[in-house]
Amino acid sequence: MQTIDDLAIINAVIPHAANGPHRSIRLSDPLLEIAESGLDSMDVAVLVAYLGELFDVPVDLQRDIPTQTVQAIFDYLRQHGRRQIASAQEIGDMFVS
Repeated sequence: MQTIDDLAIINAVIPHAANGPHRSIRLSDPLLEIAESGLDSMDVAVLVAYLGELFDVPVDLQRDIPTQTVQAIFDYLRQHGRRQIASAQEIGDMFVS
């Protein structure tokens, strides 16, 4: 598991997915329940949708991306994603493109 990279990647996506003050939320524990992170359900839905797109998870599998923890999300993305992302820098480049 790439805990530090996974946290950096999800934290790079949060400002693009979350609304208002939630944009500044940063996750630091891969086992933290996402529901306890301060992100609301809409933020989480958009975050997971963006991650599904960024990792190129087939559309029919995107609805099944788990939202319990960072670890669960990335385990699923690495198993089903057709694109593997190794660093937060790649995320920044994708949002700019």
